[in-house]
Amino acid sequence: MNCKCSELADLFYLADAPVDFESSLIEKAVGNWVYLKECPQCHQLWRIDAWDKYQIQFALKVSSSEGWEEIDSVPMVKELLLNSRGGATDEICIWAGCNGKRVKGVVYCIDHLYETGVRK
Repeated sequence: MNCKCSELADLFYLADAPVDFESSLIEKAVGNWVYLKECPQCHQLWRIDAWDKYQIQFALKVSSSEGWEEIDSVPMVKELLLNSRGGATDEICIWAGCNGKRVKGVVYCIDHLYETGVRK
């Protein structure tokens, strides 16, 4: 497989990865429900979520093996979720006291949609 790391987003749904993407990576470390893997061609590091039938898996570009497990990916996941849903509307979230804009197709803002457990 030819390396496609430079063409991939910093964070994406693992299900949307190129064919054989994950299987081509070399496992470097194991964390709490995450793996640190490396591309054997370009040496790009990736934090890959462990498979769980109840969770969406993400692939996150990592710049260093230092602190890779502690990276706060929540803001990037929220941005990916918002973009995957088509952005926000001008309508206000129905969560009590919230003035955030609703995500298209739902009644919650991105923060409250994320709080409900939605990831895609």
